[in-house]
Formats: sequence, structure tokens, C-alpha cells
Amino acid sequence: MDSLTASTQIEGLDSLLPLLEEARHEEALPIIEERLAKQPDVPLWKYLKALVSASKGLGVEAATLLNEVANKPGFSSGFGLPPDVNTLAKTSALNHLLFETTVEPSNLEPWVSLERVAGMLESEGFQTKAIMGRWKARPEDEAMPRKFDRHFEAKDLDDKIRIIENLLEEHPESCLPRACLGHYMQEKGKTALAIRHLKKALDTDPKAWQPHLYLGRVFFSQGRFEDAENRFSEAVELREESNAELLSAVAACQKATYRYDEALESFFKALDEYPGDFSSWDELEELSNAMGASERLVQSVKKVASQDPTNLSLAARVVNLALNSNDPLEARRLVEGTGIVKEPGKSAEMTKLAARMFETLGEGDKSAKLHELLLEKKPDDVELRIAYGMSLLKAHRPAEAEEVMKETAKQHPYDKNVQLAWGRSLLALNQPENAQRSFTAAARMAAGDPEPLTQQGRALVALGKFDEAMAVLKEATKIAAQQSAENLVALGMVYEKKRVQDIAKDFFRQALSMEPGMREAGQGWLRMFRGQAAEFKEEAKVLFNERGNAFGLCQLYQNLLLASLHEGLPDHARTLHQDL
Repeated sequence: MDSLTASTQIEGLDSLLPLLEEARHEEALPIIEERLAKQPDVPLWKYLKALVSASKGLGVEAATLLNEVANKPGFSSGFGLPPDVNTLAKTSALNHLLFETTVEPSNLEPWVSLERVAGMLESEGFQTKAIMGRWKARPEDEAMPRKFDRHFEAKDLDDKIRIIENLLEEHPESCLPRACLGHYMQEKGKTALAIRHLKKALDTDPKAWQPHLYLGRVFFSQGRFEDAENRFSEAVELREESNAELLSAVAACQKATYRYDEALESFFKALDEYPGDFSSWDELEELSNAMGASERLVQSVKKVASQDPTNLSLAARVVNLALNSNDPLEARRLVEGTGIVKEPGKSAEMTKLAARMFETLGEGDKSAKLHELLLEKKPDDVELRIAYGMSLLKAHRPAEAEEVMKETAKQHPYDKNVQLAWGRSLLALNQPENAQRSFTAAARMAAGDPEPLTQQGRALVALGKFDEAMAVLKEATKIAAQQSAENLVALGMVYEKKRVQDIAKDFFRQALSMEPGMREAGQGWLRMFRGQAAEFKEEAKVLFNERGNAFGLCQLYQNLLLASLHEGLPDHARTLHQDL
């Protein structure tokens, strides 16, 4: 632990601990303030002042102070405070803030403070009390549906419905909770019941816009796009202004009725006018790419991100677009500008993107390190563990990757993605039989998914079972929306072994076009030109000219140069170096 955060290193803490243990906050506060003035760089003092302030009912001050130290190393463990004292101080702070909400339940500020502090202290129980207590006290609070949905995102749908029904028992004539119940009934597939609840919500408050939003979603799910758009437009009119959610809903209707230009403009309007609430990123990116508006999207996201430089969520979108455009150098510049590599605790989303950026640039060790830091906060997060394992593979540390994935598979034996990742690590360790078992297990869990079949094909190629490999690889090709580079390379290897060089060469070339840095694709394609240096030069020129992206061009050049040396083709390496 850093010397500044270790309790044994901090002058004056020992005399303060008994006061904290006995909840003597009035006596503790002046001592803490004195120490904070003397040691402003020690985050523990600000942390303690926040907890004591909360215990005195000063929620706004407590939340502000906690926010200033929440991203500092050691925050989650109380900066070295003895665990029992830290737990006691946090619980006392939260209980006092909860009490403040009972003084005047309809007052918004105490609820907001409790939710903020509980969130930073990672107290799910008190967050639940803050959200549900606020909604019970303010049943028509427009902020609550989204807060409820985010907080209970991982909960079973039946549990969400039960919670809303309990809320309605206390407020049977309320509009907003009933509208939300209708929304969840629709998610449950009970369309008729959903419509009944939504119409009753409208009867309760004809001027409410939320029931129209949810009814629009019901109609959209039924393919009644015109009716859905009318409901969304009605919601806009009743609200007297739009928002990102409504504009995106209108855009979805426009897209569904083949009015792509209108849909694109509606999505961009939602982003430009309501960037903080915009969530239809995938839809906008897909439509922008299809309509040739990719550069406009990049510039729009950069613009809204520059207007709110502290919003790491928007900054993450800019980085994500750069990575999706195969421009990791631009992503690196953006990532470094956020300072996230030095302070990965600031944003898990941005840290994940930084790890992906390093992985793309071939810096697997840095990617793995960031994933390790993320796992310290969420050690049981399956997606993070898979990402960590894959970054270890990129760092050429397959034994460590296999150990991580084996342990994850013990805890999640029926997770398809875990089995796939474990199989990849086993294949990297040259254990194709064991890898095949993992890939077969994944295929049983996800019938109709091409990915397990592709991986089975790779393992069968490694085992020399080329006819079986071809069968499963062709099956994967039939059901895939788009062939993966791994599938193409594996098919190339099969046809290479069958001495059908032209077909093999075409598969390797397609894979290189998709992933110019893919080592197996580069080596396979080079092997097709053994003894054909002149032919290689001509076809390589065409391949290079097809690369519009500078980074992709560099990837391709480096990949082919290394492949030519690996395959013992010095003439090809000389051609690359001198002529291309």
C-alpha cells in the first residue's frame, strides 16, 4: 500500500480511531479538519470528513468530498482504515443519510445525496433504499423509471414486476408506476395485459407522455410502425420538447419504414441535442456506415465530447469509433488525453477500451495489466476474465491464459464464451484434443452459432483431420452472416493440405483483407508463392493498393515481411522492402 494511504503511516489516526468506533462524530470532525489542513495530499482525511459529514446529515457535502477521492488508489478499502472501523463509519454515514429522507420524504435533495453516497461506497442495499424510497415518496418523479431500470438491470424480470406491483399497492392511482408495469409486462410477452395497464395509466393522467412512449414500443414490437411513430410523436407533443429516447424511437420507426435519410437525421439530432442521454450508439453507427456517413458520425461525436470534456462516457465513444475504424493510433492519442492509463479507476468503460487499444497495437502486456486492475474491483466478472485471458494470449503468455480460463470454466462450466476462450488458450498451447473438447462443449450450448464450429474446425486442422475440418467449417460458413478471418484461414489450410493451391490462396487473401495483421493469414498466403517471387510482387501490389487505412497498410507490410522470413522466402522479403 502507498505510504500516504497506509494507516500506520498517518500521523494522528490512532487517537481518532476510538472516536470513530464510538460514533463520537462531533469530537472527531475538528480533529479530521485539522489533519486535512496539515496533510491535504492524504486522501484518508477527506474520506473521513465525508463519512463524518454524512453522519451529521450533511449529504451534499459528503457526496462532494467522496467524489473528490473516489478514484484515488485505496478508496475501496478505506485508504488503509481498519476494516471494522471503515465498515462502522460507512454504515453510520448511510443510516444517518437515510434518516434525513424521513424528515420530509417529498424533498428531493436527501434522496439524491443518499443515492450518490451509497453508489460511491458500493452499498447496493442503501442504493435500493434510496431509489425505491424516493419513488414511493414521489410516485410521478420522471427520473425514476430510468434509475429503477439501471439499478435492477441484473434482476429477473419477474422480480422487477413484483417490485413495481408492490409500489402500486401503495399508490394505486399513480400513472408512472403503472406505465412502467405495462412496459415490463410487454417485455414479459404479455402484450394484452401491457396495453391494458398503459391505457389505464393514460386514463389516470391523460397528459402524461410516458404511457405513449411505452405504447409506441408495444406497437413497434408488433410491426405497427406507423402507429408506433404516432405514439412517439404524441409523447413529444405532451412533453413539450423531445429527448434522446423519443427522437431515437422515432428514428427507429423511420428506419423500419425504409426512410433511411430521415432516420439518420433523427439519430443525429438526438445525439447533437441530447448527448448526455443518447444511448442508440449501435443503431447510429450501423446506419452511418450503411449510408456513407461514417466521417460525419466521428466529427459529431468529437464535437459533443469536446463540449463536455469531463464526460468520459462520451470520450469513450470517440475512442470506440476510432478502434472500429481500425485507427488505434488515433485511439491511443485520445486515450492518453483522458489520463485513464495513469488513473484506470476513473472509468471502467474507458479502461476496457484502453486495453482493447493496446491489444490492437500488439501491446498485449499493457492490455493484460489493465484487465488485471479491472478484475481487482470485479473479480467474478466473467466477461472481464475472458478479456483478461485473451489479452494474455495476445501477450504470448498462453500458459497463464489457460490457467485463468480453466479456473473460470470451473466456476462457469455452461458458459459458451468461457469454453471458447479456454479452447483458444489450449490450442495456443498446442493441445488440440483438449481444445476440441472445449469447442465441442461450446457448440452443444449454442446450436446455430458459427463461432464454436469455426473453432472446432481450427482444432481439427491442428489434429490433421482435414475432411472433418472442412465439413464443420463449411457448416459454419452456411449459418454465418459473414465469414470470419479465422474460418477463412482454417479453410485455406485445409485446401493447402489437399494441394488445391488457387482456392487456398484465395481464402488466405480474403482473411488478410479482413485482418491485415493476422499472422496465420500472412504466412499461409506467402506459402502460396513459394518459387514465384514475380507473381508475389504483382499480387502484393494489388493487395497493398486495396488498403485505404494507413495503420492497416503498416500492419499488412509488417505481417508479410515477418511471414516471408518465417517461411524462408528472402526474395519475397527483399521485394517487400525494396519495391513495396
